[in-house]
Amino acid sequence: MEKINVSGGAITANKYHELKTPVFIFNDGSNWIYYSPALDLSGYGATRTEANSSFEVALKQLITYIVNKKTAKQLFVSMGWRFTKAGKAKLQLTAPSLMELLNRDEYLQDIFDKNEFEKINRNIGLPVMAMA
Repeated sequence: MEKINVSGGAITANKYHELKTPVFIFNDGSNWIYYSPALDLSGYGATRTEANSSFEVALKQLITYIVNKKTAKQLFVSMGWRFTKAGKAKLQLTAPSLMELLNRDEYLQDIFDKNEFEKINRNIGLPVMAMA
């Protein structure tokens, strides 16, 4: 799982909520795209490596923003994520199902209809402070 550091310093490993989200990787003819419909984030570049790096930048910016603004719960709920408690009151976030994403996301529908793609599941550590 990737741990994201936000401005203000590193966060210890046990201070994260674990998120698992699908990421679709495809070439649109001129660029490689990394797209996470569950987070409404994408990155692009001339190569897969550049696209992944671009996606990482977007992900870090999103997490920094929601930590600073304390808007994570509102954002995730608005994108269809579900909150549950998992053992010892640890919060667990679950991404919308692939079918839910396909039903509401025309861009994702286009990816499925018009592109060859690879789907990976991405584990991300969301700082606990984002949910405060």
